[in-house]
Amino acid sequence: NNLDLLRLYRSDTPFIDKVFSISAHSAILVDTDQDLYGQGSGGTSSKIHVGDLSCDMSAHCIWIKSDGSSMTISTLDHQGEDVANRGNPRHSSSAILITGSSDLQISNMYVQNVQVGVFDISAKGRQCSNIYIGSAIIDLPSARNESKYLARMNGCNEKNGSKIYFSLPPLIKRSSTMDANKMIDGVGEILYPQLEMHN
Repeated sequence: NNLDLLRLYRSDTPFIDKVFSISAHSAILVDTDQDLYGQGSGGTSSKIHVGDLSCDMSAHCIWIKSDGSSMTISTLDHQGEDVANRGNPRHSSSAILITGSSDLQISNMYVQNVQVGVFDISAKGRQCSNIYIGSAIIDLPSARNESKYLARMNGCNEKNGSKIYFSLPPLIKRSSTMDANKMIDGVGEILYPQLEMHN
């Protein structure tokens, strides 16, 4: 419950690949380099490049605590099942937790078993975040305490809140709780194109 597998502080253009976490709090934590007493420059990581990231029975794949980080991920695979309560999501689980702010790009993502939502942007009063997703499959088995929303967004310092952009509409599978017409709990925007069928 307390393991943050990789901790990034102030770093420029780190390259990370083939990361697997199991039963962790987060696989990658992005924070500032200040200590508990405010010593240090307060810098964070920017232009983080992540290849394949797989998080099994983990509360979060990514946790961003700092303001102003940026990250590109090729493939993110998150499964948030509670190891002590199989078939149910871990308490407060989400694939992406942002308590700071970030510009985040993910080419492909697959998410199962989350309680809060795929995205949890709990950054009230902080800078806003922008998240860009290429393709996403959200697989939500009919379990107790399953998320009703794609994202929880607690607001930021802009009127319309943080934004999540999808290149394609997210594919939501097996969900008995999520309403496609109300994907946000809070203030923010989710944007994706409308597709037309051609015979």
